[in-house]
Amino acid sequence: MKNVHIEYMFVLFAILSTAGLCLQCYKCFDNSKACNYGNKDYLGVLNCSGPNEVCATFKYETDDSDRVYTTTVRGCQPLIKEGICKQLMKTVPSKSAAKVTVKKGTFCETCDTDLCNSSSKNFGFASLPIISILALVYNLLC
Repeated sequence: MKNVHIEYMFVLFAILSTAGLCLQCYKCFDNSKACNYGNKDYLGVLNCSGPNEVCATFKYETDDSDRVYTTTVRGCQPLIKEGICKQLMKTVPSKSAAKVTVKKGTFCETCDTDLCNSSSKNFGFASLPIISILALVYNLLC
């Protein structure tokens, strides 16, 4: 009978100890210097909703007919087979209702530790296979 209690305690401990393991990422979506440069005092924090997500930073050029500027998006992104950065960098120029033209993606990176997307670090696309493996581990924990 004691062995049964120990097994239940182990299962309960395993469930409770993994409850806080889902990824947290910085979030912002605008063209301010604070967002572009990753000023932690300005950035919000987002709890990723799934185990197959990574933190991402994506920058793209926009043109509102008066000037060209960089817009930055930081947050959680799902892992996809092709790679989220490869997909985002395929941005096709398009105009919005506000007459803003999205010209092209200029930068994209992903990372897989809490609050790792605060600034632009150049570890590039080569890390995506490692992130995919880590996401599988996360899938088991979350």
